[in-house]
Amino acid sequence: MDVKDGVCGRLSVMASRRPSYAFIEHTGDVGVDLEAPTLEALFETAAEALFTILVEGEAADRPAASMVVEASDREALLVEWLNELLYLHTVGGWVLRHYRVRLQGETRLRADVGGERLDPEKHQARCEVKAATFHGLRLLHEAGVWRGRVIFDV
Repeated sequence: MDVKDGVCGRLSVMASRRPSYAFIEHTGDVGVDLEAPTLEALFETAAEALFTILVEGEAADRPAASMVVEASDREALLVEWLNELLYLHTVGGWVLRHYRVRLQGETRLRADVGGERLDPEKHQARCEVKAATFHGLRLLHEAGVWRGRVIFDV
C-alpha cells in the first residue's frame, strides 16, 4: 500500500481493478505517478486517483455522464480530462468511480463515467482539488508501458 501524508492528510491507494498509481511528495499540492498498459487505461487510472484524493467511500455504478474532451496534444488532453471530471464533482456533486475512455487520436477522447451523487452518509470529503495542472506533467510510453505524472493544485 502506498501512502502519502501531507497537505490533504493521509491518502492511501486501495486495491484496485485498474493499473497502479502512487501519491508522491509535492510541496503544497498533491502529485500522483501513474502506470498502465494502455493510454486509455492511464487516463482511467488518473481519474481514479483524482477521486481518491477528493472523496472517501464507495459509489454505485450509475451512469453519470458521457463526454467528449479535446485538447491541443495528449498531455493537455489528460489535464482537460481530469478538469472536466473535477467540474462534474464540484458543480454536479458527482462521486465518480467508473470510467471508460476511448481515445480518438492524440487530441480527443470519448468517455462514459459512472458513480452517484455525493451522499454525506456514504462519502467523506478528503481534499478540495482546484485543478489538474501542467506543472510537472509527464506522459510517456516506455518498454510497452504508459507512465505519467500529474500534480493537482489543492
